Amino acid sequence: MPWCGLQVVDLRNGDVAPWLRLEGDVPELFDVALIPQTRCPRGLGPWSRELGDVVRGEGL
Repeated sequence: MPWCGLQVVDLRNGDVAPWLRLEGDVPELFDVALIPQTRCPRGLGPWSRELGDVVRGEGL
């Protein structure tokens, strides 16, 4: 059965870092991006406590 998710791949060696699987119907995927020079990418929800720190530049 097909599924939709996000995988972070280390391009130096092909290892897959932690990944996220999206549940439910995903009618369209809008964007795929490479983030150069990024050591610790993370996703934050719109109501997460950490989001305010990142927006203010304190959580970087």
